[in-house]
Amino acid sequence: MFFSNLEINKLNTIQKITIVVTTLAITAILYKLITRTFILIPVGEVGIFNIVNNDPSSNQPLLPGIHLVNPLDKVVTISTRVQNLNQTIELMSKEGINFKLDVNIQYHVDPQKSGELYQKIGNDNQDIISSRISALIRQEIVNYDLQSIYGTERKVIANKLNQSINADLKLSGLVVDKVNLQNVLLPDVIAKSFQDKFLATQLADKRRIETKGFVDSQNALREIFPPQTVINVAADDSTLHVKEPK
Repeated sequence: MFFSNLEINKLNTIQKITIVVTTLAITAILYKLITRTFILIPVGEVGIFNIVNNDPSSNQPLLPGIHLVNPLDKVVTISTRVQNLNQTIELMSKEGINFKLDVNIQYHVDPQKSGELYQKIGNDNQDIISSRISALIRQEIVNYDLQSIYGTERKVIANKLNQSINADLKLSGLVVDKVNLQNVLLPDVIAKSFQDKFLATQLADKRRIETKGFVDSQNALREIFPPQTVINVAADDSTLHVKEPK
């Protein structure tokens, strides 16, 4: 039995469609295999194999660049850029005064330990980091009085916090770059009396520095002029009246 021209044309059309569909399917499979086999890790990130096991080699990060991997493996990326963590923490000073402190933490993930960090706490880790850092700050701040925290030793305290937090988080794969102690938020009653005391202390320090400067200038003048020279300085006049010896 012979096919008619119409039937032959239909068969040819079906064959062409089949060839096109098959070609597209093969192309899609090849594309997926290639994209899964070759993976690009951008700068500022590392790649981690999403495998939960005890094999240390599976924790080795893929550094920025192009890598050849098993297409069946799933690779997740973790940012190693510096990140900012801002939080307001309720604290207690050495005197037992409760207050709040605005804290800014700048930190980043250690690329070489990113695999261990991912297996322990995953990629969405800021809540866990925030909780741990808050606890460490509470442990350290309670050793200082409010006046030190409010102004005189704030940078010293921030540096000590940086060291203690780094020592605690280092094994986890996190590195703290900087700790910034910002606004100290006191209860209204305490804030008024404390600010008055703080300003009075600053004023006393300023007067002490000015007095020392005046005394130092007088000593310098005694070294410049002969002992017979009489120097009169009026309390309300900055003019020096020098009487040369006869």
